Amino acid sequence: MSYTKRQLIDGAMDEIGLGQSAFGIEPDQLESALRRLDSMMAEWDTQGIKLGFPIPYEPSQSSLDQISNIPAGANEAVICNLAMKLSPGFGKVVMRETKVSAKTAFISMLNLCGISDPTQKNLPGAMPLGQGNRRYFRDYYNRFTRNPIDQSDDPSDLHYLG
Repeated sequence: MSYTKRQLIDGAMDEIGLGQSAFGIEPDQLESALRRLDSMMAEWDTQGIKLGFPIPYEPSQSSLDQISNIPAGANEAVICNLAMKLSPGFGKVVMRETKVSAKTAFISMLNLCGISDPTQKNLPGAMPLGQGNRRYFRDYYNRFTRNPIDQSDDPSDLHYLG
C-alpha cells in the first residue's frame, strides 16, 4: 500500500524537526505543505519523472488523505526533498544529513524510473578518440571527438581550423 499525502508531509515535518507530537501544526500549515507537495510532484512530472502521483488541476481537488500512488522506493526521495522545500517557510535550517539523503534518494529514484542522472550528460568534444579513428588534416592533433554540429566530411570546409 502506498503512503498517503498526509504521511509524506508528516515525514517531511519530522525530518525538519517539527513532528506532530512535539509542536502543534496548524491546519493552514498542513494545507500549505500539501500545495508544496503537489507543486513539487508536478515539477518532477514535467521533468519526465513519472511516479503515478495524482496531480490536481486546482488546489481544491487535493486532499491530505488521498493515496499518493508513489512506489515504495521513491518515498525517501519525496520526503527529504519536500523537507528541503518546507524548511524555509518554518524558519528551519536543513541539516547536512538531510541534504545528502535527499540527493542520494533522488538519484536512486531516477534509477528506479529508468532516467539517467541529469548531472552525467554526454558532452560533445569530451570523449577520447579510439585506436584507428580516422582523422582529417584539419583536426589531426585533436584527440577528442568533435561536436556533432560542427562535423562536416567536406575537406574544403576550413572553418574548423583554429
